[in-house]
Amino acid sequence: MHQMNNDNIAISISENSIVITDKKRGVDWKLNGNGLLSFDYALRDDYIEVKYVCKDDNLQSVTMPSSFSPSGTYTDRSQSKKYLFPMRQGMLWDTNDSQFSQTFEFGYPGYSHDAFGMPFFAILGDKGGLLHIAETCDDCTWAISRSEDGKTHFDNIQNQSLGSMRYDRVIRIYFTDPTITAAKQYKKYVIEQGRFISFKEKIKTCPSMEKSFGALMCFIGYCQDDIDYVENFRRLKEYGFDRALVYPVRFNTYTLDFKMGGQPPVNLSDGEIDGIKELGYDVAPWTHIGEALF
Repeated sequence: MHQMNNDNIAISISENSIVITDKKRGVDWKLNGNGLLSFDYALRDDYIEVKYVCKDDNLQSVTMPSSFSPSGTYTDRSQSKKYLFPMRQGMLWDTNDSQFSQTFEFGYPGYSHDAFGMPFFAILGDKGGLLHIAETCDDCTWAISRSEDGKTHFDNIQNQSLGSMRYDRVIRIYFTDPTITAAKQYKKYVIEQGRFISFKEKIKTCPSMEKSFGALMCFIGYCQDDIDYVENFRRLKEYGFDRALVYPVRFNTYTLDFKMGGQPPVNLSDGEIDGIKELGYDVAPWTHIGEALF
């Protein structure tokens, strides 16, 4: 057995399991393993760094040590376990919810329409949370599953790049409070990395963004309709909405030769767009070019 300790964290690694301890909150997190792969563990002041050093290019993928459970989750059913992850507008999955008791297995590649916008997820127990950040996130898949015995898993699977593993893979594990505020640790991490851009900085490069604060967000749908868009927005302004962002008024894509639910995609005319702008409203397209590049 291998053990590491500092003032905040303890790690105990045996042949069949890994236990990491949040000393501040008094919570043990356990991960069962088969020992087929070796990982390097580094104990930092407030997080654990785990690295897979690329040694075998024949591997198709590597599952990083990520699907930890708070002690007692499956032996004591009074223990809860939730998953927090940044899919679409953000999701919180309570594994004790009887509505979601079926077995399943889903895989989501990062940075796509139906996947993750940011490379992190959190596991929330009764007394503490565990935030997982993928530092190497370009070739990873997020796998979510529930097995027949009711156990749930949330894994970071690192995939081959151009036919081989090619480079080392790294994750960070932080202890957090057991609430959705666990996501704030990711924001702190991004700031520390020098990658966070405040709204003040964004407005300097794109002054029109300032008009979006306090504006009504108007999603008008993907499909072109036969309604009078300008007249309806004129009525909206009469109701007292002086500022609004109207989208999508068009599709920013290579071709309009496609259907949205059997209907043509929304494609407002120049006159309609000018009429909406004359009301003091901003407009924006839906961009499929960016999604096609991921």
